[in-house]
Amino acid sequence: MKKLLLYASVVTVFFVSFLCLNARIITVDNNKPKAGDYETLKEAHTAANNGDTLLFFPSDRPYDADTITKTLHLFGTGFAPPDSGFLMTYCTKGKMKTTMMTGQLIFNNGSEGSSIQGIREYNSLYMLIKSNNISIKKNYYHK
Repeated sequence: MKKLLLYASVVTVFFVSFLCLNARIITVDNNKPKAGDYETLKEAHTAANNGDTLLFFPSDRPYDADTITKTLHLFGTGFAPPDSGFLMTYCTKGKMKTTMMTGQLIFNNGSEGSSIQGIREYNSLYMLIKSNNISIKKNYYHK
């Protein structure tokens, strides 16, 4: 019996470690030409596994929001509120870029433990949260 419990414990630890160590960083870039793995949130979401991070490149164009059904971590390059005095954007060829998103971002069942950070609202970004434990921090939304 002790050997069976020891064996089950070792297999469980190995399985949990395997799941935790396989998280990837997937890049999303809607610039032309693109340097990222995918061009849209939808494409990146389809390719992602639970625990992966989606890293969005700064761009002149906003990314279209979509429905999240996996535990994912969405990271943009940051934002610069107009009155902050801070510059948290990306500069290329004299143009300031940031990670902007527009549309409806839905955190559905299955997205528990997801997070979004460093995203700036463009035009309108609506968030609908139908899941628990969603972290939303360091983003910029117009009043």
